[in-house]
Amino acid sequence: MATYQFSSLNQSNIPELVNLFTERQQEEKNHLVFLQEANLDHQAITSFFDNLFEKSRVIATGAYKENKLVGYILAEIKFDEARGKHVWVSYEGLAIHSDEPENLLRVIYSEASKLWLHNGCFNHYVIVPAGNRKYANAYQNLSFGYEQEHAILEINKYKPFHDVERVQVRTGNQEDGEIMGTFSDIILSFQNDSPVYSPVLPETVSQFEQGYKGIVDEEVGLLLIAESSGLPTGFQVYYDCPSNWITPTGTIELGVAGTLPAQMGTGVGKKLMNEAIILLKEKEYQYILTDWRITNLASSTFWPKCGFEPIYHRMQRTIDPRISWANMGNPLAK
Repeated sequence: MATYQFSSLNQSNIPELVNLFTERQQEEKNHLVFLQEANLDHQAITSFFDNLFEKSRVIATGAYKENKLVGYILAEIKFDEARGKHVWVSYEGLAIHSDEPENLLRVIYSEASKLWLHNGCFNHYVIVPAGNRKYANAYQNLSFGYEQEHAILEINKYKPFHDVERVQVRTGNQEDGEIMGTFSDIILSFQNDSPVYSPVLPETVSQFEQGYKGIVDEEVGLLLIAESSGLPTGFQVYYDCPSNWITPTGTIELGVAGTLPAQMGTGVGKKLMNEAIILLKEKEYQYILTDWRITNLASSTFWPKCGFEPIYHRMQRTIDPRISWANMGNPLAK
């Protein structure tokens, strides 16, 4: 194996980071055609890394070979109610030179994760590009599992579903706050149920309901409500999103969607997609960005069927915290 030197990185290394990340994205464009439209603006990428170092607590680890940066991982130390204390590696937070083997990704993690654990971070989240398979392969071989899929649909390639005429779809308005409130627990219920098993904290349920009611007051790109026999059965909410090195020009995000459990399999989601495509074409959008939990069987089956292709994955690994004292370095083990 090649000899690498490992070093902590800071803002002075941003030019090197920008060059390596830009090279990685050029590789991604070779694998994902829709990224050909994404904008690799050198100044914008530089500003991203600048803000990351200035506004976040970052553990930045670089691998050098012959005095050249050939790989890096930038991990933000975070804390929230759902994940506890953890490290978060963003889409821009990892890259290796195209000439380096995928095993270098594992070697850099081996070095960086020592510092993560030293800072009390046993939950590790990494956003992994989907185009070049070596990134996902490396993290799978580090015992990371897929948690969330992020994907893009090219609108002009969408193939409409048939036999869904019995479902009616209309655009939502400010009078639909109460209707949207009734949809608020759809996703929570699916996430909480088998085989996802994502805990739903009782304190958050009412917050979700209020948040859904407030969607009608937000500046959304498109709100659709499906009805059967005059009763609401499902919905989709689209938000405008800026174009950058991840999202091509003309992209809109499908931020949240759902179908009432009793209406699953009756064509509600299919009709919503059919109508959304028609309206988004009229608005001259070219791509739809969305995401779903891998273990949600309904979502992970339906969205690929619509034509969504992965653009990046969220992968996760939890280290047994007992390693902090149950190790061969503990004097009691001697």
